[in-house]
Amino acid sequence: IIVTVSCGETENNNDQIYGNWQTISWTSAGIETLDENSNVTFQFNDDDTYAAKSGETTQEEGIYRLEGTKLYTTEEGKIQKMVEVKLSSTDTLTMNMNRSGTAETMILVKSE
Repeated sequence: IIVTVSCGETENNNDQIYGNWQTISWTSAGIETLDENSNVTFQFNDDDTYAAKSGETTQEEGIYRLEGTKLYTTEEGKIQKMVEVKLSSTDTLTMNMNRSGTAETMILVKSE
């Protein structure tokens, strides 16, 4: 008899989003909010860490895991957040978020 024991590790699909991502659209309640001069990026690393940057002043780093359509991020020193994601191709990622009851959608493309 073989018994499989879990050591608390959670299966994830992180490899599906490894790399650098550039935001090309960000809507709030259906209205585009991404300024053409805005630079919002995400970097998902193969060691389960991520970095996010919005403009020159807002930065976030921590750990992440992708489970099915749920992306969980935990910024250093903060509580875990979750957004719904959809990979419509290997280079297009959609994040559906809820900011204080307002639906937001961010579309990102993979960059080199």
